[in-house]
Amino acid sequence: MSQTTRFGVAFGTMLVAIIAVVTFFAFAAPANAHDQVLSANPAEGESLEVAPTEVRIEFLGEIQDLRLILNVTNETGADVTAGDVALDGRAISRALIANLPNGQYTVVWRVVSEDGHPINDTYQFAVGEPVAEVTHNHDDASSTDEASSITQTESNAPSSLDWGRIATFAIAGAFGATVIYVAILALRKRTKNNSE
Repeated sequence: MSQTTRFGVAFGTMLVAIIAVVTFFAFAAPANAHDQVLSANPAEGESLEVAPTEVRIEFLGEIQDLRLILNVTNETGADVTAGDVALDGRAISRALIANLPNGQYTVVWRVVSEDGHPINDTYQFAVGEPVAEVTHNHDDASSTDEASSITQTESNAPSSLDWGRIATFAIAGAFGATVIYVAILALRKRTKNNSE
């Protein structure tokens, strides 16, 4: 095998390795990029003396306007919301019925974060009494299952943002390897000329 052939094989191996590494990091990055709750009002486990007029949840990143869920139910599983879910940049909110009576309330939410991944959770708050463990009835469980099933289904499929990130990393890696290859060729040519 000639020196040029050996060099070509080595370069090809290096190029494949670089693409493999950048693709790995492209897949790994989204896993750590999922959004997180910055604040919630009412907050999880909060006991309020005055009934709230809305539930508002703010996130660290922008939220996509895709299949938003923000349900609030009382101890019997009855819906106590009024109106639709509102999206405001990094926050979602939903109005509650007027003069919300004392009792235990469960919040079920689901959003699609900026990186294209859906996230969901559920928590309790209370009005006029301490927060207690709430036993979910059928209606409330259905709301939770709806948010969870949608999230699970969409999490199983890579988002368009994932594929775009992968392509960007792969192209950058290939470009970097090409630059290195051209630089090595130029250096070898210069060294050869100097030796002659």
